[in-house]
Amino acid sequence: MEGQNISLIQKQLSSAIELLQSFQDDKNLSSKDTHCEARLKEIRQEVMNKINSSLVDIQKEMQEKIQQTLKEFDSEFNKVINELIEVEVNVLDEKKNSGKTCILSQKVHRRRSSLLIKMLKNEDFRTVYHIFIAIMLVMCIGEIVRGYIENSVILDLSLFSWAFGKFHLVILGWLLETSWCLLVVPLVQLIHKGYLSKPVWITIYVIMQLFMFIGPCYWSLHFSLPMASGLVVTCEMARMSMTMHSYLREKLLFGNGPNEYATYIHPSMAKKGITVENLNIPTITIEDPITEFKRFFFYFFAPTLIYRDSYPRITPHRRWWNIVYNLLNVFGTTFYVYLLLHTICIPYFKESWNKPWELRFILTSWFNIMLPGTMLLVLMFFGILHSWQNLWAEIMRFGDRQFYTDWWNVTSFHAYYRTWNITVHEWLFQYFYQDVYRFSKGKVSQFVGFAIVFVYSAVIHELIIAVSMGFFYPILFAMFGGPGVLYTFFSRQEKRFLNVFVWSMFLVGNGLLVMFYSWEFFARQQIDLYPKYGVIGKFIPHSWVGN
Repeated sequence: MEGQNISLIQKQLSSAIELLQSFQDDKNLSSKDTHCEARLKEIRQEVMNKINSSLVDIQKEMQEKIQQTLKEFDSEFNKVINELIEVEVNVLDEKKNSGKTCILSQKVHRRRSSLLIKMLKNEDFRTVYHIFIAIMLVMCIGEIVRGYIENSVILDLSLFSWAFGKFHLVILGWLLETSWCLLVVPLVQLIHKGYLSKPVWITIYVIMQLFMFIGPCYWSLHFSLPMASGLVVTCEMARMSMTMHSYLREKLLFGNGPNEYATYIHPSMAKKGITVENLNIPTITIEDPITEFKRFFFYFFAPTLIYRDSYPRITPHRRWWNIVYNLLNVFGTTFYVYLLLHTICIPYFKESWNKPWELRFILTSWFNIMLPGTMLLVLMFFGILHSWQNLWAEIMRFGDRQFYTDWWNVTSFHAYYRTWNITVHEWLFQYFYQDVYRFSKGKVSQFVGFAIVFVYSAVIHELIIAVSMGFFYPILFAMFGGPGVLYTFFSRQEKRFLNVFVWSMFLVGNGLLVMFYSWEFFARQQIDLYPKYGVIGKFIPHSWVGN
């Protein structure tokens, strides 16, 4: 731009010189021509004004560019400094607590990015991401061609419309769930002000939790919500139940005045040098209802299940491109799942559910579905645990985005359960495993807490699947309570062949789940055992009877 302005000035100067020269010649011919003299001065002034104006424009433009460059530099500099401060704080915290493990330590939120976000900055890993997109595009084109040739339909989305059907009832049910969840705020206010005795508020809270489960389950079953719609209602049911419990527990344990449990340290821990500082006790207060509702609303929509009065935040402005990017990933993952189900799973199991269950047939079906089943697991991770949570983290400007770690590198199922879904794992650890030990003051063994965590997790998973699919078929519960528990005691050595073993178990387990649940789903579409067996028929595996 500066070059264009300079060229313009040069042209203006050349033009001015030519004019001056012509008038100078005219002046020599007629030196007494006063009109020519005045005209010469007028042109000289006009040229000088244009030159000054161009110089002023250039100066302004250069100042604006300098300011913009300084602003960008300042932004990048602050970003680097904040990252260095964040790393330094994390290192100091780790050094502070190094060598002093304590199961009673509380969650500390820090500004952290999700691991995949860091990995996607690497060109080699980004290629893997692009490969998955390319596979999806090829599958989509193949489905379009097949649909057009066989049915003259460009893309059959009837599965989508069925799975997410009755969505207006989903929205209404979600609003009712949310309204019920909000009642925990006034409950804490009443407890804090001493209006409710301990037996009374515990009874009220238990009733609230019971109805938080009964209401959504009844809603989904009564209105016969399709699978995906029912899944939304029941997953939100579980999330809101955990949200209510965390808010009430944190407020009453740390914000309702001093108590013996908040700073409890077992004598065996004290001998190891564990102090109150190692407990990472959060600063929790109970303020007026308006303030508490504001805090609760932020916590309700933030991608965390551990309540705090405040959380680390990111940049003061939402990065809208990140919001759009994560939203596209969610939609893309959903479409990917649709393609896998529509092109592989549904056609096969719809035709094979009633075939005789011979060993050869079962093994063939099992191995055929292992890879698609594991693909569904990976897509669920990327769509929900990564993209969906990062989407809400960006909307809420939530800083702690460590929703998972490198679970794909684990060499034991014990490590897998800790790294696959950190958000839920931390909630289970703090409010079951940890609190059983805390409130019993170490009288209940840690193994009991471990067992309670597994049973609760298995029951909730099975409840969500049973309600959303519309039938009870506890295959997942059996896998949680059987191999799921046993494999946690398997070797925890850091050997690469154990990672191969873990992934082999992923393939085997996911193939088994997809196979049995798919067969049962299609069997229930064709067989009704209620007239013959009554209510008991609802709990009999229809796919077994059909064979």
